[in-house]
Amino acid sequence: MDFYPALRMQEGGNGEMVVLQPWWNGKGAGPCLGVNLCTGSVVEVESELTTARRTEVFGVLGMVRMKTTSALVVVTAVKEVGKLRGFPVFLVQKTRVLCGPGASAADRAVVRSLSAAVDPSKYGSGMYISSGGDLSLTFQKHHAAEAAERDGTPSSAWLRADPWLCWNRALAIPLIESGAEKFVPIVVKGFFEQLEGVQVSGHSIDLTVFARRSAKRPGTRQWRRGADAEANVANFVESEQVVRFDDGSMSSFVQVRGSVPVMWSQTPNLKYKIPISIGPSGRSEAVLKSHVSTLSRTYGSVTAINLANLTGREGKLSTAYASAAAAVSREVEGFRFVAFDFHKECGATNYANLTKLWDNIKGDFASYGSWSGSGESADLPPTTVKTTQSGVFRTNCIDTLDRTNVVQGLLARKSLERELSSRGLLEEGATFLAVSPDLERLFRAIWADHGDEISRQYAGTGAMKSAFTRTGKRDFAGLLDDGAKSLKRYLLNNFRDGEKQDALDLVTGTYRPERDGTNRSVTKMSPAIPLLVAFSLLYLARRNFVAIVAAPRDAFSADALRHVWLLVFVGMVILNSVKTFGKFMVDRPAYRRDLAVVWTTSA
Repeated sequence: MDFYPALRMQEGGNGEMVVLQPWWNGKGAGPCLGVNLCTGSVVEVESELTTARRTEVFGVLGMVRMKTTSALVVVTAVKEVGKLRGFPVFLVQKTRVLCGPGASAADRAVVRSLSAAVDPSKYGSGMYISSGGDLSLTFQKHHAAEAAERDGTPSSAWLRADPWLCWNRALAIPLIESGAEKFVPIVVKGFFEQLEGVQVSGHSIDLTVFARRSAKRPGTRQWRRGADAEANVANFVESEQVVRFDDGSMSSFVQVRGSVPVMWSQTPNLKYKIPISIGPSGRSEAVLKSHVSTLSRTYGSVTAINLANLTGREGKLSTAYASAAAAVSREVEGFRFVAFDFHKECGATNYANLTKLWDNIKGDFASYGSWSGSGESADLPPTTVKTTQSGVFRTNCIDTLDRTNVVQGLLARKSLERELSSRGLLEEGATFLAVSPDLERLFRAIWADHGDEISRQYAGTGAMKSAFTRTGKRDFAGLLDDGAKSLKRYLLNNFRDGEKQDALDLVTGTYRPERDGTNRSVTKMSPAIPLLVAFSLLYLARRNFVAIVAAPRDAFSADALRHVWLLVFVGMVILNSVKTFGKFMVDRPAYRRDLAVVWTTSA
């Protein structure tokens, strides 16, 4: 067990001191930890808790130190959602942020932002913890880490963990450095769902989908696009599909997604279709090479699938990506770039044309394979590794959400078909529906849920095109659902995501109050009043014009007509001003707005 599964917390009477004690079988099970919220100090405390104001918590997510106070984040409610390598996996349902008395107004604003970042009902959805099992590692990475430890000195869970995928790594550092790492479980943000006992051809299988979101270049749909100078990309998510069979054998198939890995931006400005800005080609080639090299070291060969349009607004970005990829493919062995214009090939409903993409990549799919292992019991982690996965598919579209979800679902389906066929549970070329209608239904549901949650975290809504993933059909109801989600995304991106971006930057350590200061503010002008005035003037002009047309000819007045045109002119001037200065009227981040356009000194 890497982390204490349960704690009891006691707060000092003045709110300055917090004491936490491991708790097991109704009694203390380890040394107490004391945290001074005023100074930010963390020390081991010998005395046990009293009965006063004692609260059950399920782990400490970490702490943030500021100039006048410190904030401690604890988990107060969890829900078990499955098991991984023999350990229960819990979804964080409630958190609490404690801070010391006497905080300045600026520090209190930071605490509010932190509270929103870790609140599952706001920006902290999809956070998972466990007392063991190395949540941040795929099965292949986990067994590689175990093998390395057998050949050397055993390491702690935090040293084994994948630093990309530990969502609370920055928050945990002050506690880890104080020797309190067993109090701080690793948090993985993303998606976890497990289906147990699915019947297929007389056998029982368990199906798990686990998505892990990168803490590097975190953010929202418009404020974080593309790659930064360190080759981190926005919306990078590693998704693993795990299948466990009733004989104790199992398999794992991993794929990744991430924003188009060149330098580009698309910051909100009230326009529905925001222009795309692309950074210098030389810098984009350098970051793409670094990004692909990192993927190669982690996963092996890389097949990069670009689903963005090859013409129009998206076409310029696709051209920049293709140009950089052509240069990188000559330098990085095992990298292949595949362009598939999803909208051109599939349109709104013709998804059968995905077979064209499959024909292009099925050779790589066969070559990469999947990780597989076996053990003595279906309830325990496998002890023998049979095969490993030698490459990864990296998929993106413009948002790396909706089109990407469809293709990732296709690859996951092909992987599961391969595993079932290899065990004689599915004939070659047969579908899930032929052997198990339940599997077909549940498979569609779990991958649609996966796409919806990844989309909500980045864009604020469920995934578009999810109706196809969920039902296999693309119909008019699905198109209407996509329209409603598109409108909601527009509103969130323009009027809510600045606050969300600040929260995500804070929780991941992209913004650090003790380093960057807390006196951050941004002037925000609401477009509501000018828009209301403009539309009121245009409405009044229309009503007056209708009255002029309907009046008798002898009552015609040139002055009245000039008054109508003046109303129209003033209304249009106001609308044009809103359009021109729209970027100042959206909800902009206060902390790290410079990271939206990384190839310039400011944004």
